[in-house]
Amino acid sequence: MLLSFELGTKADNVVIERADGNENSVRIEFYVLDRLTNKVLSPLPIAKQLQKKASQSDKLFHFDVEQVDTVVCQETCSGHGKCNVTTKRCVCDSFWIENPFKAYFGSKETNCDWSLIYVVVVSIVLAVILAVVLWACVCLLRRSALLGAF
Repeated sequence: MLLSFELGTKADNVVIERADGNENSVRIEFYVLDRLTNKVLSPLPIAKQLQKKASQSDKLFHFDVEQVDTVVCQETCSGHGKCNVTTKRCVCDSFWIENPFKAYFGSKETNCDWSLIYVVVVSIVLAVILAVVLWACVCLLRRSALLGAF
């Protein structure tokens, strides 16, 4: 079985729950069972492994890969939110927001890392620093213009 080969496990460890498809696409829902302990392995590392393989070659099982994801939402939302089952994105608690750098550029995982209060405070501090620097530049330019007039 190609799926067990891609996962690096024995064929009898992969249990296919559902497989749908047509000539353009295929959807496979499966889980991996540890036959020694008879426990289902965590789906997140398996999905990440398949995502990594798909991103390296753009093909998996001789199909173009559109998406590799878990059926159940596995995101922890940094402990500051709940995972939306439909979108598999974090819905942050009050006063928490998503870290856009991590969500869109870094690991591309949905999260609730940033406290809104800290973001507002840092934004205000940066605005004040920018205003002071601009004010200092204006004062220096005026002073140099006054000194140049004499």
